[in-house]
Amino acid sequence: MLLDEFLDDLTAQGKSPDTIQSFKGKILEFARFVGEVDVAEISAEDIERWRRTLRRRMKENSTTAYLVAVRCFFNWLERKKIYEANPFHIVKIKRAQDPPREYLEPPEINTLFAHCRSPKETLIIALGVFAGLRAIEMFRLRVEDVQPDKLTVHGKGDKIEDVPINPSLRSLLTVYIVGGFAGPETLLGFSRGHIRNVVINVGKRAGMKVSAHILRHTFGTHTIRVSDLETARVLLRHSDIQTTAIYLHTDARRLRNTVADLPYTLN
Repeated sequence: MLLDEFLDDLTAQGKSPDTIQSFKGKILEFARFVGEVDVAEISAEDIERWRRTLRRRMKENSTTAYLVAVRCFFNWLERKKIYEANPFHIVKIKRAQDPPREYLEPPEINTLFAHCRSPKETLIIALGVFAGLRAIEMFRLRVEDVQPDKLTVHGKGDKIEDVPINPSLRSLLTVYIVGGFAGPETLLGFSRGHIRNVVINVGKRAGMKVSAHILRHTFGTHTIRVSDLETARVLLRHSDIQTTAIYLHTDARRLRNTVADLPYTLN
């Protein structure tokens, strides 16, 4: 069977068992789609129809992975001179895109603050980037939850936890409360949906796509950059450190700084 020969060739090239099984599954799915036809009868249109089918049930990067597996098989057939009319000479595959960055860098945070139009908007952004609060936690925050050195956060599952207050956030909270901007029952006086919309609208004015989740992700990302994973887990109030691990980013700056900060030099 041609597929078995192809997979044996991948093994000989040193491909991992996981890669080989992944390719096999994707190629077999394509075979089921086209049905029992000779490989020589498969056209570029068949592949385009399959692409459209895949796009209806998966993201673009996943669709690309399926197409790449099948393309490798057809390229192998062509190299072996088993089938020279390779339809992938016609079918083009877009390079897989990196997932969108779900956190803000310091200049973007400054731009976001610059586009706030009220003390409430400024405080909402600050609660996200300086304390990592979720929208529901901002909504539940009361004046009495604000203390000189900590915030009492009413989190998911009715968990109540204290988190330290960043100096910039403390100053904002003081001005906000003393200035009489707090709501009658809650600190912000907004619904959870309204809080989410505030973040989105400030982001639009700043020319960015921002959400309350991205503000929290920003806090988590920069906390890890200046401390460690366990510290970030505690500050983000995660019960499982694996949840915190999604905030790790192997970006170019982090890699450069890690190498530059090695604790030894050549004298």
